[in-house]
Amino acid sequence: MAYPTRDNKVLKITREGGVALGVQNYLPFSIMMDMYGLAGYDYIMIDMEHTRVDFSRMEELARACEANDLTPIFRVGKNDPMLIRSCVEIGGKGVVVPHIKSAEDAANAVAYCHFNPTGNVHGGGALGMCPAVRHSNFGIDNYPEYREWINQNFCTIVLFEDLCALENWESILDELTPGRDGIGFGMGDLSFSLLKKGEPDQSKEILAKYVPVIQKAAKERGLIQQNMIWPGPDTEQMKKLAEEGTNMILTFPDNGWFTQVAADVVKKARGK
Repeated sequence: MAYPTRDNKVLKITREGGVALGVQNYLPFSIMMDMYGLAGYDYIMIDMEHTRVDFSRMEELARACEANDLTPIFRVGKNDPMLIRSCVEIGGKGVVVPHIKSAEDAANAVAYCHFNPTGNVHGGGALGMCPAVRHSNFGIDNYPEYREWINQNFCTIVLFEDLCALENWESILDELTPGRDGIGFGMGDLSFSLLKKGEPDQSKEILAKYVPVIQKAAKERGLIQQNMIWPGPDTEQMKKLAEEGTNMILTFPDNGWFTQVAADVVKKARGK
């Protein structure tokens, strides 16, 4: 019996050469998924790093995404095997993992998302076996087929957010599987990590040295590239992102842009 919601739109779209469009979700309520589904988004990145989404809320949000033909991706708070396992078993189709600093970090993140044995994970997968989980249809599915689906279609997106990650970029990319895994840049954290007390801010120069090189290499390797936009991007911005290799676009956190819209309405109403 095939699990009816086992579909990863991010991978389907990017493997066909398209661009997946998603929302960085800081407002973790089911009704928000109704709105985003009606709007036509492809995926939702449910943020567990900067919000207080807990294990019980994960299931509710995954179910709401599936009901609205949205692919649920979870951004975990840290590179933790139990947290990532929960994302897999509850019905997530991928994770975004912050502060990946080395090849070992990247290898662990990928392994935490996949089963052993698999040729797609260098050191083998690290997921524990349990057929009676939501994503495997509580054991009704053919479990070996489910494990193979996870190994082929559960994506791991690693975030570059520290100077040492920039320095280790090539070995980090080596741990990722083309067509399934990918990268993103936490530009705010990166900029902060490059500041040195008592020295001039050289973050722009350092980022300009590393980021285009990493983006070019990731594109050549066939890795997914996630990038953030403010809602309502113009044609030139989208063209530039595509040229850089972005094929997984993420809108600015929804609480931020809803607040901005509300503030703009108030300003206009009061003639400011």
